[in-house]
Amino acid sequence: MKKKATTAAIIIGTALSVSLPVYGAQWKQDSTGWWYEQDNGSYPAGGWELISGNWYYFNGSGYMQTGWIESNGEWYYCAPTGEMLHDTTQTIDGVSYTFQSSGAWLQQETAPAVSITKEQAEQWFYATYAIIANETGWNQEYFVSTPEKYAGDARTRLEMAWGITDRASADSTINWILTSGHRSGFQEEMGLLFYMGYLNGTEQQIEEQYKDNEFVKDMLLAYKRGGEGAIDGWDYCRAMQVLRECYLAEYYTETEMLDQMLSAAKTIQARFVSWDDMAESYMRGYEYWNNSPDKYKTRKNLYKKLKQETSFYAVDWNLPLGKAW
Repeated sequence: MKKKATTAAIIIGTALSVSLPVYGAQWKQDSTGWWYEQDNGSYPAGGWELISGNWYYFNGSGYMQTGWIESNGEWYYCAPTGEMLHDTTQTIDGVSYTFQSSGAWLQQETAPAVSITKEQAEQWFYATYAIIANETGWNQEYFVSTPEKYAGDARTRLEMAWGITDRASADSTINWILTSGHRSGFQEEMGLLFYMGYLNGTEQQIEEQYKDNEFVKDMLLAYKRGGEGAIDGWDYCRAMQVLRECYLAEYYTETEMLDQMLSAAKTIQARFVSWDDMAESYMRGYEYWNNSPDKYKTRKNLYKKLKQETSFYAVDWNLPLGKAW
């Protein structure tokens, strides 16, 4: 499952032939939400950013977040206009909350209660890798069944696709996907282009400059819109899939699988704003891994079909994820 070495050469070799201008920092908005374009054309993504004296939180796709934010074990609250609250006491949904100078909520009570069922959590988890499950041609039973029926099939597939043969290799592989994955290569390659100034133009300019190389155009635009987190969905969605298969292979117990899925799911929910947002990131990662815009188009069509013909994505994106098992 390693990335082809030719991708960097394709992107960098093509991009170096074009020079693009620099634009000033400014807030921008589209149908998904608000984001902030820096002087150099980049976007803050996947964390906090100090802008004009206020802290803002941006998900992995670069969109500003509002409401409750869980970060490094602390809870924060961003106003409807995005600014993080601090040094204040505010009434939110009829409850009084005090926020410290750091912005962290002074927890005198427990965090907002989580009230979901195990079935709801599993529905949410499945939706993260529904595209993968259905594109492979396997029947639905494989991914929702138990080890008693599919342990052998899961072990064979995990060894062939990932080199996973036991608990230790499962732990190592999942850790790699969640902490590095293919997005690390994407970040290095696109970071180099960013440093050299080839992402400074507008989206329209990039569209025009690279109209004859759809792959390069797609990758540059993906990075410009989503920053370093542009293909995070590719890794995180596959991590959810592999966790499920490791359970089927009996490398993890059901509780171990669900606990790890919950942790990854919370990261996914914090990084993206909707199923569409997550799926786009996943599909761009698939395109990156294959060096193929056609691969992106194939899975995009599948995603549209699944949304129209199944209930996989009917589960609320903002479901309050928590342990229910």
